Amino acid sequence: MRRFLYISLLFLLAVPSAIGQDTRIIWQKSIGGVGYDRINDILTDESGDAFVLSTVQVANNHEIQVSKITEGGDFLWTKTIGGERDDRGQKLLLDANGDLLILGTSNSLDILGQTSHGSLDIVVIRMSVTGDVLDADIYGGSKFEEAASILQKPNGNYIVTGTTLSEDFNVSVNNGQADAWLFEIDQYGTLLWEKTLGGSDDEWAVMTKLIADGSLITISSSSTYQGDYSENHGDADVALYHTSGEGYLNWKRLYGGFMADYPADIEFLPNGHFLVGANTFSSGGDVPNNNGGQDALLMEIDQTGELISAQTYGAFGNDRIAALEPKGDGFVIFGSSSSASINAAVGNGEQDFWMYEINNEKEVVDQYLFGASGFDEGVTFSLGKDGSVIMGGESNSDDGVIGTNMGKNDGWLLKVKSNLNTTHKQASVHPNPSNGIVYINELEENAELSLIDLQGTPIINAITPYGKSRILDVSMQPSGVYILQVVYPDRKEVHRIVRN
Repeated sequence: MRRFLYISLLFLLAVPSAIGQDTRIIWQKSIGGVGYDRINDILTDESGDAFVLSTVQVANNHEIQVSKITEGGDFLWTKTIGGERDDRGQKLLLDANGDLLILGTSNSLDILGQTSHGSLDIVVIRMSVTGDVLDADIYGGSKFEEAASILQKPNGNYIVTGTTLSEDFNVSVNNGQADAWLFEIDQYGTLLWEKTLGGSDDEWAVMTKLIADGSLITISSSSTYQGDYSENHGDADVALYHTSGEGYLNWKRLYGGFMADYPADIEFLPNGHFLVGANTFSSGGDVPNNNGGQDALLMEIDQTGELISAQTYGAFGNDRIAALEPKGDGFVIFGSSSSASINAAVGNGEQDFWMYEINNEKEVVDQYLFGASGFDEGVTFSLGKDGSVIMGGESNSDDGVIGTNMGKNDGWLLKVKSNLNTTHKQASVHPNPSNGIVYINELEENAELSLIDLQGTPIINAITPYGKSRILDVSMQPSGVYILQVVYPDRKEVHRIVRN
């Protein structure tokens, strides 16, 4: 069965920043209907318009949805594509021909006239930038394939990365269970070569990048311990594969700690090294420390696979990387956080979109949380030419800046200003850690201070005015971490106070 639906406006809610509570937000939109919907990728073109790839629930199935949105947040077109079963969008690519390629995973027996090989297949759909479907191709075997990433080579061909459990049709070799799968196709969709990478257990591919010399670098997770994967550190490791441009393995390395570590994204540093973003529950091995729960992990790795440095980011909740992108001399990192606060960034609910910027020393220079009272998961983002950021993911919140939820989980899309950091000076808090007495200086007028413990219980009568400053006395409180909130009419600061 072939199903092809054109919709001019499926997006039911668009809230400008004036309605919201966060003046940094230019506009925001909830996407979807009564079911489970999610934004998977965002791509910004030269004009500042954005292509948005979503997975939306239509009746009992999920379908691939693509929209083009102007810089000001108006929808130019929306198109939904699917077969008789679940189909999900994964990545977008604007190629050298000016076409839009959609990489997805299809469970349908027939999608756009293409017949399935098995349970789940990888689908590549070519569209015009005005929303017309030009072509589609299916790749896979009789078992399970899942799409991960797509890139274009200088010769016009494409490298597709995914995961496979098959060993037939388009897949020639299976190394154990789930393997990372790389293949090259030409502009007509013809399969030119394919290679699987993996051990006797599961390897799940995340991303492949093209190196300047024509070779490829691929990240995946790995839970194999046997054979040449015996260096695995714990439950799951980050695996890095360096291959030739035709997929022949040059070297493989595993990175991680003694618990579970999962890759998220990879970018290039100015010195030619790789910056790998991952998420970790570990402390030990290649992971220097854990801040609590799951942490974001950045690793610098040289061209031979040698680990140069590793650093974790986060607080006492679960803090995860979804994507990273270079900006100036540093990087923008995007993901999700369930921490009540991360330094000066204040949480809004169960989980928020989390974005932070690092300099070339990998030090955090700005950090922000966006969301409402529910569960808001950051999945993808794109930088605009003016430095603005368009973020996407999913949300079950129905209050605060989001306002309304149309179903179970909505896709949530928001654009924020480029000058996210303010010129306001933060209050100074010292000594911190402290044996009990903390001095809070450099406060502005109208500052209101409060102190809570990590369970959210207010600590009463702990703060005493001292001129324009305050004295915080936690000497009678148990050792641990406390949250100091400094609230002004137009903003809020949060400081972590450590009582020795």
